[in-house]
Amino acid sequence: MNKDFVKKKLKIGFLIDRKNCAYNVYNLIKIVSENSDIFETILIIDNTDSVKNNTKTQSKISKEKKNYLSQIIEFLIIKLETKIFESMDFRGSNTYKDVDSLNLKYHKINCQISKSHIYKDFDKTIKDITSLDLDFIIRCGSGILRGKILTSTKFGILSSHHGDNRVMRGGPSGFWEVYKKYKTSGFVIQRINEKLDGGDVLMRRNFNTKELWLLNKKQLQIQCNIAWLELLKDINKKNSLPKFEKPFDYYGKINKFPKTWILLNYFLRFTLIKFIKFKVINLLS
Repeated sequence: MNKDFVKKKLKIGFLIDRKNCAYNVYNLIKIVSENSDIFETILIIDNTDSVKNNTKTQSKISKEKKNYLSQIIEFLIIKLETKIFESMDFRGSNTYKDVDSLNLKYHKINCQISKSHIYKDFDKTIKDITSLDLDFIIRCGSGILRGKILTSTKFGILSSHHGDNRVMRGGPSGFWEVYKKYKTSGFVIQRINEKLDGGDVLMRRNFNTKELWLLNKKQLQIQCNIAWLELLKDINKKNSLPKFEKPFDYYGKINKFPKTWILLNYFLRFTLIKFIKFKVINLLS
């Protein structure tokens, strides 16, 4: 073997809606970019015109969050659960951070957004993506991708879903597992294809469901980012994707943001009881 041979870096594009990312997305990009000896990290930013960005592609889940009372209850849940676990960093759930601080190369590329604001395609600007010569793209933005972008890179488009897709689809992340008292929660990392919610699963992990929504959601985010780095290093080492799981049919429901009465029920049965216990223990200690 030639001693001067240098293994090519894995060229990874992160597809994001804007520079100001959810903290867990920022953290994933940061972790990957810090491994610059084996990864070349590039940002692809949706540069769709400002009018469309004002009505940014929405999932069916986010459309359920318009009820004002639900927003108040959700605020109280986040406020109290953050207080209970005040020693933990919950920024992945509630805050955003600008990726400019990572000093990475970025490209702004336009896409077409469907009238329903659910689907995105980059067919008209696909040459801007293929010219980057990426090994794959990690989807970190909104919308369901379709069209030529799915085959625009060597290994396709990879994405993570914070839920065990054998029993849990939709969202919000980490909520229904706690509410329905599932023993375990999980996530999958998959390669996106044309089949809605039917991607090629590359990796899955499960862990014991945590006692509260915010804690369960945080655990999903942390464990998923750890798994991402493990998977990317494996792809870089083998220069191939791992073997896909055998596909299966899913006949369960697609979960949405909980209705107001469910959110209130969760608040009373889980958050409030736990918060009262927390305050009592603090008073007695």
